[in-house]
Amino acid sequence: MVVGALSAVLRRKLCDAIGVEDIRIGNLDWDPTLPESREYGKQLVHQAEEIFLQRTTDAWLALFDEKGVPAGPFNFTQELIDDLVLPASGDYWVRVS
Repeated sequence: MVVGALSAVLRRKLCDAIGVEDIRIGNLDWDPTLPESREYGKQLVHQAEEIFLQRTTDAWLALFDEKGVPAGPFNFTQELIDDLVLPASGDYWVRVS
Protein backbone atom coordinates (compact mmCIF):
# COMPACT_ATOMS: atom_id res chain seq x y z
CA MET A 1 0.00 0.00 0.00
CA VAL A 2 1.19 3.51 -0.79
CA VAL A 3 -0.02 6.51 1.21
CA GLY A 4 0.39 10.10 0.05
CA ALA A 5 0.75 12.23 3.18
CA LEU A 6 3.48 14.75 2.44
CA SER A 7 1.65 17.85 3.65
CA ALA A 8 0.80 18.61 7.27
CA VAL A 9 -2.93 18.45 6.47
CA LEU A 10 -2.64 14.98 4.95
CA ARG A 11 -0.30 13.73 7.69
CA ARG A 12 -2.87 14.84 10.27
CA LYS A 13 -5.64 13.03 8.35
CA LEU A 14 -3.49 9.90 8.21
CA CYS A 15 -2.71 10.04 11.93
CA ASP A 16 -6.37 10.62 12.78
CA ALA A 17 -7.38 7.67 10.59
CA ILE A 18 -4.97 5.25 12.27
CA GLY A 19 -5.36 6.68 15.77
CA VAL A 20 -1.84 8.01 16.25
CA GLU A 21 -0.71 11.37 17.61
CA ASP A 22 2.34 12.87 15.91
CA ILE A 23 3.64 15.84 17.90
CA ARG A 24 5.84 16.88 14.97
CA ILE A 25 2.90 18.03 12.83
CA GLY A 26 2.70 21.80 12.92
CA ASN A 27 5.48 22.07 15.52
CA LEU A 28 7.70 24.83 14.15
CA ASP A 29 10.24 24.27 16.93
CA TRP A 30 10.75 20.60 16.05
CA ASP A 31 14.39 19.79 15.37
CA PRO A 32 14.67 16.49 13.48
CA THR A 33 18.45 16.41 13.96
CA LEU A 34 18.27 15.89 17.73
CA PRO A 35 18.83 12.32 18.97
CA GLU A 36 15.54 12.37 20.90
CA SER A 37 13.72 13.49 17.75
CA ARG A 38 15.15 10.57 15.77
CA GLU A 39 14.17 8.20 18.58
CA TYR A 40 10.63 9.62 18.59
CA GLY A 41 10.43 9.02 14.84
CA LYS A 42 11.57 5.40 15.24
CA GLN A 43 8.96 4.80 17.96
CA LEU A 44 6.26 6.33 15.77
CA VAL A 45 7.23 4.07 12.86
CA HIS A 46 7.09 1.01 15.14
CA GLN A 47 3.68 2.07 16.44
CA ALA A 48 2.34 2.59 12.92
CA GLU A 49 3.71 -0.76 11.72
CA GLU A 50 1.87 -2.54 14.53
CA ILE A 51 -1.35 -0.71 13.67
CA PHE A 52 -1.11 -1.47 9.95
CA LEU A 53 -0.85 -5.19 10.69
CA GLN A 54 -4.34 -5.11 12.24
CA ARG A 55 -6.27 -4.76 8.95
CA THR A 56 -6.09 -5.94 5.39
CA THR A 57 -4.89 -3.66 2.61
CA ASP A 58 -8.44 -3.42 1.26
CA ALA A 59 -9.76 -2.41 4.69
CA TRP A 60 -7.09 0.30 5.03
CA LEU A 61 -7.77 1.60 1.52
CA ALA A 62 -11.49 1.83 2.25
CA LEU A 63 -10.83 3.70 5.51
CA PHE A 64 -8.36 6.08 3.88
CA ASP A 65 -10.81 6.78 1.06
CA GLU A 66 -13.49 7.57 3.65
CA LYS A 67 -11.12 9.86 5.59
CA GLY A 68 -9.68 11.68 2.56
CA VAL A 69 -6.19 10.17 2.79
CA PRO A 70 -4.70 9.55 -0.67
CA ALA A 71 -3.69 5.89 -0.85
CA GLY A 72 -3.58 2.99 -3.23
CA PRO A 73 -2.26 -0.51 -3.60
CA PHE A 74 1.42 -1.01 -4.32
CA ASN A 75 1.78 -2.63 -7.72
CA PHE A 76 4.75 -4.18 -9.41
CA THR A 77 5.28 -3.26 -13.06
CA GLN A 78 3.70 -6.47 -14.36
CA GLU A 79 0.60 -5.82 -12.21
CA LEU A 80 0.02 -2.36 -13.67
CA ILE A 81 -1.18 -3.83 -16.96
CA ASP A 82 -4.21 -5.29 -15.16
CA ASP A 83 -4.91 -2.15 -13.08
CA LEU A 84 -8.30 -0.77 -14.13
CA VAL A 85 -7.55 2.68 -12.70
CA LEU A 86 -4.80 3.45 -15.22
CA PRO A 87 -6.88 3.01 -18.38
CA ALA A 88 -9.72 4.97 -16.75
CA SER A 89 -7.41 7.92 -16.14
CA GLY A 90 -6.58 8.19 -19.84
CA ASP A 91 -3.20 9.69 -19.02
CA TYR A 92 -0.51 7.07 -18.83
CA TRP A 93 2.32 5.52 -20.82
CA VAL A 94 3.41 1.92 -20.92
CA ARG A 95 6.82 1.04 -22.26
CA VAL A 96 7.35 -2.63 -22.95
CA SER A 97 10.91 -3.69 -23.63
